[in-house]
Amino acid sequence: MIGGCVAVALGAMTAVLEAVSTPYFWAIPAAAAMVGNLVLYCFAQYTVARTWAWMLSAAPWSLIMIMAVGSTGEGDLIANSWTGLATFGFGAMGFLVPAAVWPLSKWVLKP
Repeated sequence: MIGGCVAVALGAMTAVLEAVSTPYFWAIPAAAAMVGNLVLYCFAQYTVARTWAWMLSAAPWSLIMIMAVGSTGEGDLIANSWTGLATFGFGAMGFLVPAAVWPLSKWVLKP
């Protein structure tokens, strides 16, 4: 239970950090989103020990990133640069690729 709460909090915190850093840095937010979300996926799977556990960190990350794509009072958008779009895309792949591959590996790589 505590691992699930930590996974939710870490998902939200990494999304805010990545969204804030997209206008300033070059490829660091995109790489951090991919690697960080893969680590969050593994953390949630290990601590909660359920097949759906990765969604605990993916849901707040996705909600915050979708809200960050919307325009602000100044007119800024994450979607106005390739860095912001890459961060959103690679971050989503950090959750979805292992979620798609892991169940297949259980079926294909049976001993």
